[in-house]
Amino acid sequence: MTYCGHKGVVMTKIMGLDLASKRSGYSVYFDDELIDYGLFVADEKEVNVHVRILDMKKQIIKKIKEHDIGYIIAEQVPVNAHSNLKVGKDLCILQGVLLSVCDDYDVGLELLSPSQWRSVVGSYNGTRAGMKRDYQKEKAVSIVNDMYGFDFKYYKTESKARKSDDDKAEAILLALAYKKILKENKNE
Repeated sequence: MTYCGHKGVVMTKIMGLDLASKRSGYSVYFDDELIDYGLFVADEKEVNVHVRILDMKKQIIKKIKEHDIGYIIAEQVPVNAHSNLKVGKDLCILQGVLLSVCDDYDVGLELLSPSQWRSVVGSYNGTRAGMKRDYQKEKAVSIVNDMYGFDFKYYKTESKARKSDDDKAEAILLALAYKKILKENKNE
């Protein structure tokens, strides 16, 4: 479902976002080419989640302006699926901020359910084990490495020295899933 006005999806730059209040992955596609990807990182020492979210907002706006983004694809927050209600609430706040940013900058916004985009890119295998968070994160990294020749890493347990690249991988796959959905709808 599209939530904001947009400049059109054809021949526009699309940004995929894997939203989180500390580290959000992003990707930028123009046509079928991945032209940028990375992380928006909020000050991890900042304990106030609202300050981190506002920091994330500034970084998203900067990237929108840098690439003249026409459309953003993000994951619909599955509130009832969160084992940690606070995390679910914080993600809902961040998604609301993103909706406002898209409205302010005339950027289209599409929110895809986790099962929808994962099925489209092949990171969900239809099994109960395939629904587990670690499996999904590791599979996303594997798919992106295979597609683009990256050397992204996934660590079940992160440390200061070992950070996983699953946020970037999922941002890349979110945008890619939406592009595939558009092509399928166009061919129908």
